[in-house]
Amino acid sequence: SVSDIPNQYLTFQGDKKPLKEDESVSRSWALFMEAPEQRKLMPLNIPMVAALSQAIRLAKKELTQWNIHSFIITGISKRGWTVWLSAIADPDVEAIVPFAIDLLDIDASLEHIYQSYGGNWPITFYPYYQQGIDEKIKSPPFSQLRQIIDPLRYLNTIYQPRLAIPKYI
Repeated sequence: SVSDIPNQYLTFQGDKKPLKEDESVSRSWALFMEAPEQRKLMPLNIPMVAALSQAIRLAKKELTQWNIHSFIITGISKRGWTVWLSAIADPDVEAIVPFAIDLLDIDASLEHIYQSYGGNWPITFYPYYQQGIDEKIKSPPFSQLRQIIDPLRYLNTIYQPRLAIPKYI
């Protein structure tokens, strides 16, 4: 199970307030969208996937004597999103069990959520609202972000076969 990523609390350069959970993710998205070409690795989803991949490499190394070479990974919320992206990035992931995340095809998902709440965002989206993400959903920088963070954006790429692994939802 994925836990403790992102490491908490995080303080972004130039910010004074330490952030956690969705505050950190939304801040990383906002910073990315300010300068997508200069901040390609800024979305916190990227280092979260890298951290999970490193944990898998370490586990694989430590578990060699038991002949363990593949993994089923799980996580909740942001970590559930991380397992989706890790499945694409890491060939040692055999299956995923994401919990409490339903943002595949992020455009349609966000629209559905917004409409389901009567033209409002749920309270859990407040950190994203604070960062102005809601106003940028139709913007070119958000489109660039979507290319990175939406697992379904990898369907027509060389990573498509990785999306065929079992998913227990």
